[in-house]
Amino acid sequence: MTAEFNAIGLTVGLILVNAFVFISMDKWVQDRSDSIASGMIRGVPVSIKHRRYLLQTRFLIHGPTLITIEGLLVAAWVFAGQHATVEELRLLAYLAAFVNATGAVGWTLLFPFWYFHLASLLRETGAD
Repeated sequence: MTAEFNAIGLTVGLILVNAFVFISMDKWVQDRSDSIASGMIRGVPVSIKHRRYLLQTRFLIHGPTLITIEGLLVAAWVFAGQHATVEELRLLAYLAAFVNATGAVGWTLLFPFWYFHLASLLRETGAD
């Protein structure tokens, strides 16, 4: 009985972390890339130098951070699935691990192309 409550608590905690990652961090990285590409942050134009700064210090840090968090969530979900005594919780944990693994692989494949595209865009607009 205690193991079931621990598994349920772990599952609820992981769902909250997943919600933060999917709602906040993913949106933040995408919004930041839009700001770098458009040169506007909340309707205020920014210089090319500042856009380069954003690319190197924000986008380049937060993209790999998002990938790392996704990978850690995969490990946590697999751990939760291995220790769940209820079959439904085990299936939920493995399904969530698969979803997070898909996100981590997708971001890992997408991020370098996205970064180099933004760098190229800044180079074309005269950032270098």
